[in-house]
Amino acid sequence: MLMFLWKILIFLLLLHKIISYNLNLDIFNLISIFMKRIFSILVGVGCTLAAFAVAPISENQTPRMLNTPSWDGFDVECYREMDFVKPGAKTHLIGKLDGYDPLLEYSVVEIYSYDHLNEKRNVEVAELDSAGNFVVDLPLPHPQTVTLIFGRHYRKVFLMPEDTLKYTTSTTLRDPNDYSRAIYSKFEGGDAADVNIACEFMCDSLNRYKRRYAVVNDPDSMLVINAKIKAAFHDAVDYLNRTIPTFDMSQWAKDVTFSRCAADVYLPIVDMDYYYRELKYNFEDRDGMTIRIPNPEYRPLDYSKYFNDRKDYLAYIYDNPLILCGDNLIISRIVNGSMFYLHRAIAAGGNVLEIVNGEFRLKSETILKDGESRLQKLMELDERCERNFGIGNCFMSQLAMTYGVVPGFKNIPEFSKEMLDYCKMGASVILSEISYKGLAASVIDGVSDIAVGLALKEARQKADSESRTISDVSDVLAEIISPYKGKVILVDVWNTGCGPCLSGMLDQKGFIKEYADSPLQVIYVAEERYKEPCERWIEENEIAGEHVYLTQDAYAHLSADFNITGIPFGIVINKDGEIVSSGHPFFQIDLVKSLLNK
Repeated sequence: MLMFLWKILIFLLLLHKIISYNLNLDIFNLISIFMKRIFSILVGVGCTLAAFAVAPISENQTPRMLNTPSWDGFDVECYREMDFVKPGAKTHLIGKLDGYDPLLEYSVVEIYSYDHLNEKRNVEVAELDSAGNFVVDLPLPHPQTVTLIFGRHYRKVFLMPEDTLKYTTSTTLRDPNDYSRAIYSKFEGGDAADVNIACEFMCDSLNRYKRRYAVVNDPDSMLVINAKIKAAFHDAVDYLNRTIPTFDMSQWAKDVTFSRCAADVYLPIVDMDYYYRELKYNFEDRDGMTIRIPNPEYRPLDYSKYFNDRKDYLAYIYDNPLILCGDNLIISRIVNGSMFYLHRAIAAGGNVLEIVNGEFRLKSETILKDGESRLQKLMELDERCERNFGIGNCFMSQLAMTYGVVPGFKNIPEFSKEMLDYCKMGASVILSEISYKGLAASVIDGVSDIAVGLALKEARQKADSESRTISDVSDVLAEIISPYKGKVILVDVWNTGCGPCLSGMLDQKGFIKEYADSPLQVIYVAEERYKEPCERWIEENEIAGEHVYLTQDAYAHLSADFNITGIPFGIVINKDGEIVSSGHPFFQIDLVKSLLNK
């Protein structure tokens, strides 16, 4: 189009010159020049259209529109049950990178998702074929915006559990300096596709409401910037309320679109809070370590003024479970921000340290008074937030409390009855404050996991008491194989610190399953002093076969008998009890198969 306009301009200038300075030319010359100009313009237009025909389409999809706008408006009460949470679910993503060249420096797409109910990040890697296609089944316990990274590019895409989304994006950028904005993206599917299309469609319009900001060590300036961003947020909400009803998509898709876009515009407010708190400390290198020291020039921000009208944003942000559908960053900023970070700390049963006059001290708000319980302290925090900010107990405060306990439940170093009782007590405190079903279920599941872990440990201990531990050093191999006369035996010596051992045992799972009905016995042998990590790895990876542990002396004798200088080490015994071969187990599988097939 620009080329066409340029041709028109040149033609007009030439025509002006002819009329102004060459009036002595006859009419035939004028017509000839005029026809040449017309021909040149037509050639230019043809080239332009040809270029557009082969170039990628630069327009994003347009949402389907309704003749009569329809939307009941966003109602957070519809989502208190959090029925959209699907623990253990997956989503199917079929992707294509238009313009991908296999000679580029990347050959995979990394997909980053987040389980917000358990504060756990997940990364999946999908291989690209030569045409830029990729397919991945992604664990997705709840609807959310994931990040796709390929080379220096990254894209934000909304996905839903138990769904399939077809996604095509161009590797050509709108702005060479912005690796997140492709010249076009295409989506095919159900509600997830509709949400992505609507958000892409409104992106440029919403950018008008996003205020640029710089964090400065000046509380007054921060309040002024904050006021401008809040005003822009309300304008953005008005725009969303006018625009979203015109889209032909489900109520759910409209609610998610509203929540994602509102959170995106609101992000700078909590982002500024995060960066301003970072100004409280300076960082110094001391003896090769980076430490934080107080910033003497730091000027505290009056958060009762900064967050004084949060009630206006309660239904949109703070008490809206659909915030989980948006970018992970805003959730992290709010949960760990000035308003709710104490909820998380107290729920976890810990204390928060702060630097006062160059010394670490316990933050007074987290210290339990005599006779005060954690529940009372959390209720006191809710009252303070209600008084100072207009927001008390809400979805985000409950999520902060969930973060205080659930990740700890998932990372218990040692299961015990005492630990289970302690976690049950902590869970009961949190559940007294939680009203959202999805968050409560996450807490209960965490305690259940500990109970299951304890039961497995007890079962393992019972099994361990019946397992074979060999200490006889007279003939260690004979002791190992004695229960399995008449069978073809593969003895595999291993340890958890040996990578080839572990990969070999995983590879043998298929072989053992294939010959499950044959006279095959695989015996895995390890040192008794490494029994606990070995048993844990065996259980996690469901390794079948007999597991035998040798005392240090017995292991030393077996090593001397077979000159074992490295592991994995295998010994093959035929049905007559004769040693047929010894060496690396990988190279003995075919021999074992031939003995079984005789």
